[in-house]
Amino acid sequence: MVKVKICANRNIYDAESCIIAGVDVIGILVGQEHTSDDFITKEQAKEIVEFVDGRCDTSLVTHLTNADEIISLTK
Repeated sequence: MVKVKICANRNIYDAESCIIAGVDVIGILVGQEHTSDDFITKEQAKEIVEFVDGRCDTSLVTHLTNADEIISLTK
């Protein structure tokens, strides 16, 4: 079975478009360590996850390598 994940969702409008399109997973880019316009703040990510509210899965996508920092973002 193939699952579809769309990354670089920057706001709830992006997330809503993904949900309407029937994606399985919404990728949210947080924890930037080098230049990229696709990354958002952890506060923006929280807003998207709360908006999605289980209608599809969400996935944290990050440049971070420190486990404690990554775990902190998931909270």
